[in-house]
Amino acid sequence: MWFAASLLLKCVDALQPRKELHWEDRIVLLKAENAEEAHAIAAVMGQKAARDYQESDDDGVRVIFEAVESVWELEGETLESGTELFARRLRPQAARRLLQGTGQRVA
Repeated sequence: MWFAASLLLKCVDALQPRKELHWEDRIVLLKAENAEEAHAIAAVMGQKAARDYQESDDDGVRVIFEAVESVWELEGETLESGTELFARRLRPQAARRLLQGTGQRVA
């Protein structure tokens, strides 16, 4: 079966770990026998994503894996163009904030 998993990663200043720079919600595609196995695979992927790197204007960034936020089973066994990988319900205010970020005119 196919699954999508949401990995939450926190990026902090490498020299000041309490200083949060940003968070990342990474959606990954997984093949697993069941949701529990998909969760375990996602956790390993999240741990492997943890790393340190240098940005041009920072002292350095530390990426910390925080959690597997969610795991969703995907419909069907084959993936093709148009296969839905992720959907979420949004409150009207959240949708308007997202639209503003795209440059779309918000009513």
